[in-house]
Amino acid sequence: MGSVGLPQFNVFGEYYNTIDGKLSSTQQTRHGINPSTGKPNPEVPVATQEDVDTAVAAAKKAFKTWSKTPYAERQKALNNFADAIEKHADDFAKMLTQEQGKPVRRASALRHGKLTVRS
Repeated sequence: MGSVGLPQFNVFGEYYNTIDGKLSSTQQTRHGINPSTGKPNPEVPVATQEDVDTAVAAAKKAFKTWSKTPYAERQKALNNFADAIEKHADDFAKMLTQEQGKPVRRASALRHGKLTVRS
């Protein structure tokens, strides 16, 4: 496992694990197949047991501080996170299409909460 510098966000670029606030690569990767085109999707890291153990230890350590953070600060942090995701919502809709073969219109409907599931 090696740490890498923080790249500019690109939903279709390289993928990393985030462990203890740092991006890390792995020796082993895998990829899915775009069901619409049959082409391979980008490689993603395959975490080792050591990676998982390190991530769990980091989460336990972070919880000690996070749990003492005032509610208003936690709320602000989560809202900032949600805003960052929303900024890239169109990219995430395209990624859903690439991963699942879902039409972009349906993937975008998920973003807006407009999709209803019928049984």
